[in-house]
Amino acid sequence: MGKKFQPGAGVLCQELDGETVLLDLASGSYYSLGGTGSRIWELLAAGGAPEDIVARLVEEYAAPPEQIARDVDGLLTELERHGLVQPKAG
Repeated sequence: MGKKFQPGAGVLCQELDGETVLLDLASGSYYSLGGTGSRIWELLAAGGAPEDIVARLVEEYAAPPEQIARDVDGLLTELERHGLVQPKAG
């Protein structure tokens, strides 16, 4: 998990009925994150590195740290694939 991410340029987000809705202005596509996905996005948008996000979720959720790390990595990989996050400089 050495890569650090930030929300992609041109990605807008809005919380709506307990979900985080992302709009990619370049493609016009909408994406929805619920539950833990919303929390990961919130921590990422606040500048959290993947390791920090995992540590925070370990405190907040009753799940094994290894599972949380896999879930965070999987979501960040998927978000990057869709251009919703980009590597953070520096």
